[in-house]
Amino acid sequence: MDRRVVLDHELIHYARGHRGHCIAITERGIDRQVATGLIHLDGLGEAAAWSPHPVVIAEELDVMPETVIDRLHALTPSEHAALRTRLADAHWAA
Repeated sequence: MDRRVVLDHELIHYARGHRGHCIAITERGIDRQVATGLIHLDGLGEAAAWSPHPVVIAEELDVMPETVIDRLHALTPSEHAALRTRLADAHWAA
C-alpha cells in the first residue's frame, strides 16, 4: 500500500501543477487529501473498534500508520462525532 499512497500523493502534485519542492503545509494538505481518499469513515470506524492504535488500524485497512494519522487529522466535525459515536462501545473505550 505504500506505493499507492506515494503514487496518489505525486498525482495530486501533478494535477495541481506543482514543479519541484513544495512547502511543508502543502505537503501535509496533500497527505491528508490522500488519506481521506483511501480511508473511508466506515472502514476507519470498524478498524478502530478493534484497537485505538494507528499501527493496528493501519494493518486492518492495508495502509501505512502515517496515513491513518493523517486521516484522523482530516476528520470533519461531523465525521469526528460519527466516529466517537461508533467507538462509544468499543471494548477499549472507558
